[in-house]
Amino acid sequence: MSLFVAIAVLLALVVFGVVLRPLWRESRGIVLGGFVALGLATFALYRLMGTPAATSQVAANAMPTTLGEAILQLQAELERNPNQPEGWLLLGKSLASEGRLAESSDAFARAVKLLPDDPDLLVEAAQARLYASSERKLDPQAIAWVRHALSVQPGHQRATWLLGVSQLQDGQ
Repeated sequence: MSLFVAIAVLLALVVFGVVLRPLWRESRGIVLGGFVALGLATFALYRLMGTPAATSQVAANAMPTTLGEAILQLQAELERNPNQPEGWLLLGKSLASEGRLAESSDAFARAVKLLPDDPDLLVEAAQARLYASSERKLDPQAIAWVRHALSVQPGHQRATWLLGVSQLQDGQ
């Protein structure tokens, strides 16, 4: 905190020095009085309206250092507020990157319940089910999502590709 204050004061002095230099030559008393008045007004306004405790909260709400910690924080947030499709999407992608494919598939399914007509999300969810499947095949739910994505956005490239993969696996 004291380092921040020292840097802020130094930057303010540099800015005032550059801006007020022409006035300094003609009326030093006015410049010094204005500088002191502005500093006191700023300090008083911050004490009255500011939140000095906000700087200590930053340390308490520190950013996670690992993906596992971030996943835990995201899961806790989604337990408190489960109606966040973007959160479920992010959780699904994060879990997939850690190789937790079944959990990833479940997170994508929750996101699809909240945004049932988003073709990109439907395809992501279907692909997550494909990867989570032990036989690496699209199950009926995943195929239904792919078909729905194609009905919402005909010609969706990844949906068309997944449907083709499914048909190839079925010998069609």
